[in-house]
Amino acid sequence: MHPAKRLFFVSLGILALAVAFPLGARSARDQGGTVQQLTTPEAWCQDAYPTFSPNGSQVAFFRFGPAAGEMSLMVADVPSGATAVLVAGSQLLSNMAAGGGIEWSPDGAYIAICGETTNDGSEIWLVDMVGAPIRQLTTPPSGCSDAYPSFSPNGSQIAFYRLNGVAGGSNLMVADVSSGAATVLVPGSQLPSSGEGGGIEWSPGGSYIAICGSPAAGRSEIWLVDMGGMVQQLTTPPSGCGDAYPTFSPNGSQVAFFRFGPAAGEMSLMVADVPSGATTVLVPGSQLPSDMAASGGIEWSPDGSYIVLCGRASTGQGIGLALWLADVVGPPIQTTPTTWGRIKAERR
Repeated sequence: MHPAKRLFFVSLGILALAVAFPLGARSARDQGGTVQQLTTPEAWCQDAYPTFSPNGSQVAFFRFGPAAGEMSLMVADVPSGATAVLVAGSQLLSNMAAGGGIEWSPDGAYIAICGETTNDGSEIWLVDMVGAPIRQLTTPPSGCSDAYPSFSPNGSQIAFYRLNGVAGGSNLMVADVSSGAATVLVPGSQLPSSGEGGGIEWSPGGSYIAICGSPAAGRSEIWLVDMGGMVQQLTTPPSGCGDAYPTFSPNGSQVAFFRFGPAAGEMSLMVADVPSGATTVLVPGSQLPSDMAASGGIEWSPDGSYIVLCGRASTGQGIGLALWLADVVGPPIQTTPTTWGRIKAERR
């Protein structure tokens, strides 16, 4: 199967598999915070791949369903959960690779997504928040696919993985947002293997890009790549566990991530200090929403109040997955509402 299609179908498959491994109902954490449901998807729909707006007042995400293959790019207000369609599925590319992740730019001008115009591979595309057409950013060579975009702190560059569907492996790349010109930051031969599926994120200060890698069979870890291309291991999970889906705290001093295992279906939301790698449990699996879908991605809010994640909806029909907010510090977030999503919806 072509890498771009593999991204799409694997993402939907893992979202469905998450329902087979219930992890306990939500409850308040010992620190005084809670895990609260943000979105309420329609029957037989699933919400995944969240990314915060720069001021934290909204979360953009993909809504899958209700029919097979359907998806729309949505926005939800924080913390009310009121949703609006940002880009209807009919206006997205015909072959979206949602499993390749999405990210909102630091200036709020774009949302980077993954999609393909041909059967030859997926590219990074930019959704313009003021209504301009979706713009193709990268053009991978034949047989390759670009995925997992992450903006630099000043928004001038995007880091991403370029997956080689013919030779195997992947390179960590950087593309200029204005021109789309792409260069190799770290070749695949210097990266820990099999990490591209665990997401990447550029640190707020621009010093590191957090990635996921698996140098040892059956175990993945969080790694840090500096701007010189040096790669260093950040986390060391216990035997039988794996770490994935890193997201930086707003000041860059910590990385939140999911730790899977050791038993099948177990996971906890963890934090690791940067660069020491000292880890603590932020939310144990027993206090996360049931039927977690870690493959749906996580992201720390700009003010540090929340981490948004994906899990089974507490109400509604079908096996729908919703977005949830893990309250990191306890009190509700205070934001200034934006109208980006509604402006774009009204333009249609």
